Amino acid sequence: NASLPRRTHEALVAIGASGADTSWQFPLRSATANQSAASVLAYWNEFADGQATRNATAHLVRRIRTWRPEVIVTEDVSTRGDNPLAHLTNQLVLTAVQQAADATFNSDQITTAGLEPWKVKKVYAVPSGGRTGAVSISAAQWAPRLGGSLGEYAQRGSGLVQTDYERGPAQVNMSLLVDHLPQQTGRRDLFSGIALTPGGEARRELPEVVQENLEALSRAAQKRHNVQI
Repeated sequence: NASLPRRTHEALVAIGASGADTSWQFPLRSATANQSAASVLAYWNEFADGQATRNATAHLVRRIRTWRPEVIVTEDVSTRGDNPLAHLTNQLVLTAVQQAADATFNSDQITTAGLEPWKVKKVYAVPSGGRTGAVSISAAQWAPRLGGSLGEYAQRGSGLVQTDYERGPAQVNMSLLVDHLPQQTGRRDLFSGIALTPGGEARRELPEVVQENLEALSRAAQKRHNVQI
């Protein structure tokens, strides 16, 4: 009976995230309505005195300066117009990433709120329609510290959001949109080139590897993967 924003938050926490926020300031007319990016912005402008683009950018800049992420994953561009909201989100995120590093943009966040400019190292997008990307993560990849495959672990959260069972993707592809790391060190995988020590200010301590029944769990995960494909 919980609302979708609440269930989304709980789903992300269940798989290890810190949380999830739903920005009520930017509503949609309908989740199923066929809208263009321009119509979405026009609807937002009705609630923002024509300042929807700036407000959305400032909102994302504040989130970036607050959380200080090294890597951001966002929606893919939709040049054909088949997913205008994803395309709009992509463009707003890229603009916010650029502006978050500029101390002159929304300087009151710095002088009043005590935030600081922040330069994101990398930005990825998740291509739709089965297109490949620079990074590919297999759902069947075994994660010893989680005691299962990545796909199985993700299902802990998806069950809280979806009303009916849906099989997750066999793999998730990501294309690299922004890379501020030197000598292409950030192009090998999602977090390559990012130096963050476990237990430091931006990472939790690593959990112990589950030793008991590790081989049995691995075989069971492989069997489930074989059945699915």
